[in-house]
Amino acid sequence: MGVSQYPPLGIGYLAAIAEQNDCQVKIIVRRTPYEDYSNEDICNQAKVFSPDVIGQTVFDEFSLRDIYDLMRKLSTLKASIVAGGPHATLYPHEVLENFADIVVREEGEETFSDLIEYFKGNMAFKQILGISYKDDSGRIIDNMPRSTIKDLDSLPFPAKHLFNREDYIRSTVEKEQGRPFGNIITARGCPASCTYCSKNVFGRKFRFRTAESIFAEIMYLKENYNTISFIIVDDSFTANKKEQTLYAIC
Repeated sequence: MGVSQYPPLGIGYLAAIAEQNDCQVKIIVRRTPYEDYSNEDICNQAKVFSPDVIGQTVFDEFSLRDIYDLMRKLSTLKASIVAGGPHATLYPHEVLENFADIVVREEGEETFSDLIEYFKGNMAFKQILGISYKDDSGRIIDNMPRSTIKDLDSLPFPAKHLFNREDYIRSTVEKEQGRPFGNIITARGCPASCTYCSKNVFGRKFRFRTAESIFAEIMYLKENYNTISFIIVDDSFTANKKEQTLYAIC
């Protein structure tokens, strides 16, 4: 896995969902600008935190060996391992055969919220859309897919307060600009058909946040991280021409 220059937003959104559901959350990023945690380091921190659920993003084939080794080590803990991300969405059965207990396919926020209800004893596996898992006999079950999230404004801001700032911000410039914490998603999905691109998580349907929601997140980052430099990490930032004027006003 490469160095993560910015806090990963996917796990940040899921952590925010978990906090909304009164869960205690700890985030550990494998590689950051100022830290490189070994799989043993992560397992040791996990043991101290003693979680009921462990979430793991499965990226691509280049990082699989490292990720599966980590999941193997984490499987010795008394915690359910929930995997998600691009590779997990494409190959959920493979991921389940490599120490994951549950795979979340495609977008994860609504599905993860339902999984929290399951772990609280309020839902059954068969009720949760967008997951794959093994039943008691070891047979892999793929539940029906979940529709993409229509109202992105309904999502909480990523829980960037759970990332270790010292892993991302140490230099004077970084402290003055809060730069590493200025990554934002303003929309999801992309209608284009580039052959090299997989749209298995956010899909082709373009969905966007309102200018008011984006502006609120910008102000939140400025006030909490002194961020004055932002990077937009959308799949297709300019696809919504109607709202571009509002973006410019922000």
